[in-house]
Amino acid sequence: MTDETVAQNRDTSQKGDTSGGEGSTSTETITKAQMDEAVRKAASDALAKAGRDAKALAEREAKLKEQEAKYQEWERRQQEAEEEKYSKDPDGLRLLKEKRAIKAEREELERLRKEHESEKATYAERLAKAEEMELELTVWRTATEKGVDAEKLKAKAVKFGLKTPEQITELAETMAPTTATQKPPLHFDSGKGAGGNYLSGLSPDDKIATGLGKIKR
Repeated sequence: MTDETVAQNRDTSQKGDTSGGEGSTSTETITKAQMDEAVRKAASDALAKAGRDAKALAEREAKLKEQEAKYQEWERRQQEAEEEKYSKDPDGLRLLKEKRAIKAEREELERLRKEHESEKATYAERLAKAEEMELELTVWRTATEKGVDAEKLKAKAVKFGLKTPEQITELAETMAPTTATQKPPLHFDSGKGAGGNYLSGLSPDDKIATGLGKIKR
């Protein structure tokens, strides 16, 4: 192989590398464009779905109103037909109207009961959230003051059903770390233990000598 042939192959290889680099850049640009298009399409689809859902909801509400109006009209005609039967019976018509009034009152009481239960449940939920927030504040404040882990303090407080600041403070005190440098109290030998009574009869010099002897042993 001549030097000229090697040079030509080298030039061809370099050109191939350059074209490959350009191709890579082109592919990256296309991929980004495709991603942008996918994002735009997803947003468009989401808006279209929201529009369809809103339209379906509006149609359903309109249908329910139409059905309710038809039922009310049917009920009115039924009442008129019933009243027609008692057109010549005043007592029967009076009883019919009283029956309707009682039914309406029961329905109203049932509605009020459900509304009251709903409000009661809402109040209980709000109260529970307020108590939880108060517990959180008490735990974090006490944990900071006593130098204990707040999460562990809260877990134990919940476990044992503790809620008041006094209870949580007492619990935190039991969890507080002990001082590592604290020394045990000094113990002084009164000389009254086993074999200690004999010192009382010794002179001061003898007592010192006896003490030195114990140290040497």
